[in-house]
Amino acid sequence: GPVRDYDGAALSAATGRYPGLMHGLLERGVAIAPGAYEVLFPSLAHTEADFEATVEAFGASYAAVGA
Repeated sequence: GPVRDYDGAALSAATGRYPGLMHGLLERGVAIAPGAYEVLFPSLAHTEADFEATVEAFGASYAAVGA
């Protein structure tokens, strides 16, 4: 149903493994959107090395959450 209060929002945001993945990425220096349904936009400021580091961090974080 629709989110009407903080408790409902917190429950809605706790979607599966996403919170663990997001925190694992933060621990590895990669900041992504805190909500599972938000969009990510790379920019021209991101380098090839940034993308490689992100992919590596994602793999490690994904493995850590047991996905």
